[in-house]
Amino acid sequence: MGRRSHAIGWLGAVLLCAPLAATAPDGGPPPAAGGSGGDPHELLVRFAPHATTGIQAATHRAYGAYRERRGRRGDWEVVVLPPYVDRAEALRHYADDPHVEHVEPNRTVRRAAIRAATVEPDDERFDEQWGLARMRLPEAWAEMDEPGDAGGIVVAILDTGIERNHEDLHGNIWSNPDPADCNDVEDGDPCADTWGWDFVNGDNDPEDDEGHGTHVAGIAGAVGNNGIGVAGTVWNVELMAVKVLDSGGTGNLADIIDGVGYAVDSGADIVNLSLEWRVSLDDGPLPTGCDGFKSDGLLLCEEIERVGDEGVLVTAAAGNAGDSNETGSISLPASYPLSNLLSIAASVEVDDAGEPADGLASFSNYGLRTVHLAAPGQAILSTDLSGADGGGYSHESGTSMAAPAAAGLLALLLAEDDDPGGPLRHLHARERLLGTVACDAEGDGDPRPCAAAPLGGGGEELNATTLAGGRADALAALTTAEGDIPPVAPSHFGVALESDIARLTWLPSRPTATGYEIERRLPEDDEFEGIGSVADPETGSFEDTGLDDIPEEGVIAYRIRAVDGGRHSRWTIAHLAPDLPPPAGLAAAVSGFTVHLSWDPYPISPDLVEFELRRRPENRAERIITVDGDATAYDDTVPDPDRYAYDLRACLNGSCSGWSEAVEVDVFGKGGAVMADHFQGFEEAGSDLRCFIATAAYGAAWEDEVRALRAFRDDFLMPYRAGRAVVAAYYAVSPPLARWIAADERRRAAARALLTPLVRLVGAKLIASEAKQ
Repeated sequence: MGRRSHAIGWLGAVLLCAPLAATAPDGGPPPAAGGSGGDPHELLVRFAPHATTGIQAATHRAYGAYRERRGRRGDWEVVVLPPYVDRAEALRHYADDPHVEHVEPNRTVRRAAIRAATVEPDDERFDEQWGLARMRLPEAWAEMDEPGDAGGIVVAILDTGIERNHEDLHGNIWSNPDPADCNDVEDGDPCADTWGWDFVNGDNDPEDDEGHGTHVAGIAGAVGNNGIGVAGTVWNVELMAVKVLDSGGTGNLADIIDGVGYAVDSGADIVNLSLEWRVSLDDGPLPTGCDGFKSDGLLLCEEIERVGDEGVLVTAAAGNAGDSNETGSISLPASYPLSNLLSIAASVEVDDAGEPADGLASFSNYGLRTVHLAAPGQAILSTDLSGADGGGYSHESGTSMAAPAAAGLLALLLAEDDDPGGPLRHLHARERLLGTVACDAEGDGDPRPCAAAPLGGGGEELNATTLAGGRADALAALTTAEGDIPPVAPSHFGVALESDIARLTWLPSRPTATGYEIERRLPEDDEFEGIGSVADPETGSFEDTGLDDIPEEGVIAYRIRAVDGGRHSRWTIAHLAPDLPPPAGLAAAVSGFTVHLSWDPYPISPDLVEFELRRRPENRAERIITVDGDATAYDDTVPDPDRYAYDLRACLNGSCSGWSEAVEVDVFGKGGAVMADHFQGFEEAGSDLRCFIATAAYGAAWEDEVRALRAFRDDFLMPYRAGRAVVAAYYAVSPPLARWIAADERRRAAARALLTPLVRLVGAKLIASEAKQ
């Protein structure tokens, strides 16, 4: 326990990537059947050649419809109509539209053979698993000789453990064919690890005591088609339980590093990491190797890189801060620049209007150059702890839910590989998954094809926030011809100015890229211009020596793509601003525990920059907050009373301006009746910094008298059960009483008169206690 608590204190906490409990999802796509004869409530539309993408989108919006996908050759599309629209009337509207060349109803076509177009398992709650349907798993399972079968593939779940005897999991729990000999092990090594290992408690029973790991495991591999519960992305797979997070959902980095090594040494093919912690990036381009994390996270990076050399893939949750993973504070391990790692964002089922959509979840981290693709992560139904009353299923949201969906898809791809002994088998599976996402091909002006069906909604958002530009699609990943899969786009692309030379760096694309094409756009130019190519696919750098006159203002844009013969990836873009000015006009005002900050509009395009807002409390560690580039204000709710200093800077692709002039504020300062409106409840009396009545009487939580009473509480009451009961009772009644006292100076004076003798007595007791020690 000592090792656990010290490590947790050092790391802060490895946060679960699924903090958002959710109810069953509301809304959903329009009915699959409707109109006459049970046909889908859909149209097939071909636009005239002159109809631009914007015109097409506006046409669909005018009728409340959306494009579900394009035809194979891209010259027509399936258009889904709202349930309330009469299909015949909508067809007439489209036919009369001058931008539409042809329209006809979509029809239901019955099979002429015994093979079904989809395979839907008989699990009781399968119809609630919207994410499986959205990724076209039923169609993908139908393409397999044994639907949903990835037998022999081992997926390690590094998490809070797995409930081994869960009705929907026990058939897929990994069993060690060669457990360690208990008589011949070194200290700390697993012993008799029959079904996994518990690194939190140091034993061979990685049973889940929190629920998160069990939920994650069910998404990847709940037993399918067994008539109960839910189906996993894979129906038949081996789930290895590696417990690295405790009953509170926290753990430490050392256990995770060991857990990865244990999992791979025990035969794991895929490791899922639905966990995160945050680190701050240094100024400059994104790291392209583990040496970019020397101050924080190097060892785990090296361990994941090592297991990649052994043919193991790692799926990692992108994180739930709703922030970019390209600047400021980023999420690890998801942001490691490693070719065997996939960083997974969370997509949603419906948009704000209740229409089917694949946009980025509001809580999900993102990154055009660091987050690889999205998978369903909102209100996901999966297995959970059974409990005494049974049950054992719940809906959860988070990138924790998206990562195991990708892990399950990779397991299917590995199982279907015709060359299981190939040394780059795992990288080919990764490339196949990334190269077949459901996407909107025209979102960035890139003519690359989308092997999967285009997205019905949210495509533009995923195009701008993920490397692959879309959401995982199982059918396309499983069935797309090898020659139609593009190479992986270069990730972690960045640029830095060294003298008069722009140095470009990136993570090399593996395994099929044969080289790279590089283009540049100067501030005064409208189009990109080719400036060179790199013939060696293992090279990850290029020097632009053609900048004769570096612009003093404006932004230089670079883009790169991987090529392989006639195939190419999508473009990855980075920007260079030679001289970013610091933001101006920073001002602050306080209302209770909220600091209202504002600043002048920034002169560089808000689509390119992000702001880093630095909060520096007088008595605690600073925090960096990422703010969108189009913002001119931010409300920061601080955790405790203190004096705070704020400053702001602008960042573009890792290059940041200087910090603005700082502003300072006092939050919950001395002697104000305004305190009456801002007393807050407490969660843990032992760690709460406020003594409400004392704070109301003396004016601030850091006054000496309040500190004395707080010390008395922590040192003389909290160590004992009776004392904790007294503290709990006090906190249950004191906030409203404190508000009443704080609202009137006479009441505050009376409270001080009553408390001062106690403060003196407490001080004497503390002095006596310290003398005994």
